[in-house]
Amino acid sequence: MSSGRGRTPSAGGAPARSRTAEGKRLAVLILIVLVAIWLVAFIVSNSESVKVSFVFGDVTLSLIWVMILCAVLGAFLAWAIPRFRRRR
Repeated sequence: MSSGRGRTPSAGGAPARSRTAEGKRLAVLILIVLVAIWLVAFIVSNSESVKVSFVFGDVTLSLIWVMILCAVLGAFLAWAIPRFRRRR
């Protein structure tokens, strides 16, 4: 009787991976590669410099850094505002 619960042993005696698990891992790997390619293309296409004006001065940054800064600031505000409102 086999204790592998329905899995067939491979040549080394260890249970063989199921095809669905291998398929899921391959799909995740392909997705990671596609996201990485998209991210590199996104960064390259948004690498030009832009002038950002603040109340007390100006600064020139790469557009991708401005976008990342805005995304981080937005995520922080989305996290912080509900917590501030609960305390009142």
